[in-house]
Amino acid sequence: RSTHCISSEASDVYKRQVNTSQNVNFSNGHHQSFTVGADVTLTLTGWPATGKAGKICLYINNDAVQRTVTFASNAGAGTFKKISTWSGAGNDIVIDTPNSRTYVIEFLSYDAGATVYANSIGYFA
Repeated sequence: RSTHCISSEASDVYKRQVNTSQNVNFSNGHHQSFTVGADVTLTLTGWPATGKAGKICLYINNDAVQRTVTFASNAGAGTFKKISTWSGAGNDIVIDTPNSRTYVIEFLSYDAGATVYANSIGYFA
C-alpha cells in the first residue's frame, strides 16, 4: 500500500465548508475535503486504537481569501511530528490564493493520535 494520499484504492471523499474551528474525525473517511472560509483550527480526532495505523488525507482550498489553518490532535494533547519540508510555522499552513489551488496534507498515527506524523504534500493548481 502507498504511504501517500494517492493510492489504487477507491474511497469516498467527505466534503464540507469550514468557517469555524472544528474536529476532523477519522470515522468520516480517509479522504476529506474542506473549503475554509476563515482562519481555523482543525483538530484530528477518532484515530484507531493504539497498534492500528490510521491515515487521513486532507484536501484544502479557500474562499478566495488567504487563510491560516492550524492543526491539533486529541484536543491539543497530541504531538505533531512534521516532515522536514513542512511549509508552515508550528502546526500552521497558509492556504494561499487563488482558490483554485488545492493543498494536500497527509496525517498518520499508530498510537490513537498521541503522535501524529504530518506531511504537507504541496498544492495543486
